[in-house]
Parts: sequence; C-alpha cells; structure tokens
Amino acid sequence: MLKRAPKRILVTGGCGSIGHVLCKQLIENGCNIVIADDLSVGKEEFLEELAGAKFYKRDVSDYSAMEEVFSENS
Repeated sequence: MLKRAPKRILVTGGCGSIGHVLCKQLIENGCNIVIADDLSVGKEEFLEELAGAKFYKRDVSDYSAMEEVFSENS
C-alpha cells in the first residue's frame, strides 16, 4: 500500500478556545499544522500543547503577512 505524506493544514485562530482543540485533534491524526493567529483573543500558552505546530503571529486580513505564511508552507 502507498503511504501518503501527512497533510499540511493552515488553522487560523489556532490559539483560541476552539482552534487549539481542533489543532490537537489534527496533530493526533498525523497532520502537520500551521497556525496563523494575531493573539487578539487567543492565548499563546495553548502552543505548549501543540508540539510540532508551526506558529505565525499574523492578522489574517493582512495580505502581505499571510503571503509569507503561504510561501513558506507551500
């Protein structure tokens, strides 16, 4: 059987209450997680529970800031 490469998933708001739970489940299922969060509501402490996740402190409405996230993770 062919092995598939792990999926890389961008989660916006991954440091929020719902976002970090989603990220934990995705990591448990073998996904590579990229988080973009401006921490206006989210908590940076949640990153401690998300070993291996790549984090960018970014406002997702800032096109040029998000362009960097996409170019580094495509």
